[in-house]
Amino acid sequence: MHATLNTAQLFRTEADMALDEARKRKADKLKDLGQPIKLPSKPIAMQVAGDAVWTAESGHVLRKSSLETGATLQLFKGHDGPVSALAFADGYVITGSWDKTIRVWDTSTKTLLSTTVAHRDFIKTLIVIPSQRVLASGSSDKSIRFWDLSDPNWARSPLKALGACSAHTRPVVCLAVDENSFTCTRLFSADSAGFIKVWLIERQYGVHAKCRAVLETELGGHRTGINEMRHGGGLLWTASTDATARLTAYPVPRNPLEPIPELQHDMAVKCILPLPATKISQPYVLTGSGDSIRLYDISTLHEPEVIAEFDAHAHDVTALAYWLRENKLWIVSASLDGTIRKWNFTEIVNQRRQPKAKQRLPTPPAPVVVPSIALTAEEEAELEDLMDSEDSDSDGSREDSPEPGYGSHQPSPPPASSAGGSSAHGSSESLPKPESLPKPADVA
Repeated sequence: MHATLNTAQLFRTEADMALDEARKRKADKLKDLGQPIKLPSKPIAMQVAGDAVWTAESGHVLRKSSLETGATLQLFKGHDGPVSALAFADGYVITGSWDKTIRVWDTSTKTLLSTTVAHRDFIKTLIVIPSQRVLASGSSDKSIRFWDLSDPNWARSPLKALGACSAHTRPVVCLAVDENSFTCTRLFSADSAGFIKVWLIERQYGVHAKCRAVLETELGGHRTGINEMRHGGGLLWTASTDATARLTAYPVPRNPLEPIPELQHDMAVKCILPLPATKISQPYVLTGSGDSIRLYDISTLHEPEVIAEFDAHAHDVTALAYWLRENKLWIVSASLDGTIRKWNFTEIVNQRRQPKAKQRLPTPPAPVVVPSIALTAEEEAELEDLMDSEDSDSDGSREDSPEPGYGSHQPSPPPASSAGGSSAHGSSESLPKPESLPKPADVA
């Protein structure tokens, strides 16, 4: 793969080089904006828990950083490819990777507890369904797989497979869950063609434990791939490469809502943060498109209003989350420019109707497609964005590739000594006990 990437670099065009130079200039211009936390590799997925930000990175690591100081508190190494997804359950952190495995880690010692060969291709997304004690994973192999979290010792051995569904015809990119119904649990899955499938989840326990997903319906609307999806309060929010964000009422209410217009952007929308779908009950939604963040007032759903848009990064914004800092709301953004930035929400809102001078980067050139790698066009572009000179960030401590076969695993390494931690217990940056971590529903 690396040899192929080096070959591709030989065919860099003037447009490629102009774009790189523009990004470098912009990165220098914005170097102090948003109190940046600089990462050695590119963040692909991000979650905020307490005063820490967890980033799944292209450098094959999961990182926990302090939002206050920017210091790395913990570094989890072991994957053989970019870490593309993370989730929390029972005080453990779960990661998914392009190496096709799911790994479970002890958050106190950084010990790798288990490794499961989960899919035939890149793992793109993970989500925990707490009420069913199930982990769901979505992959470029077009399947969704379900894993058992009901055993008290589930984290310490390869995950037990409960079932799978393969109704998608393109890579499964993101998952969302609705557990607010009194009668059922719904799982939403979205793919790189822009289709959303809605599943009713049925869980069976006992000797013949399994998880069954019954297809309820399919939702359309987007013209190309969906990059992020969130559900809350009976509303499904989606961000798409077709340069739109959409809101769909689901389940469909008895009294249909007025038509809700899609939120148009100039570039692909990589991420979305609808505050009504979180514990922050404010009528705003934020989107990340290109290197910008946009804020909408959705007090009236059928008349959303753009009240702020600003340059946030020097490359694509890949993730958005919220952070309650001393009871004040902050927005946290991650980008392919290798930074995490923090934004005071009140200051964003105060930009309402102010003129915006925006620096535009050159239009990104079409990616070089190398036929020797059997990837989709979307994955070729993603690979080109992620895999660059950062390969030097990964070290030789990675484990050998696991043997094929779902549920197979490698022996876990011995527990790390206390000296291997990134901070001493009892200090101002002491690590929380596993039980002090938020449940999945509490993670921004």
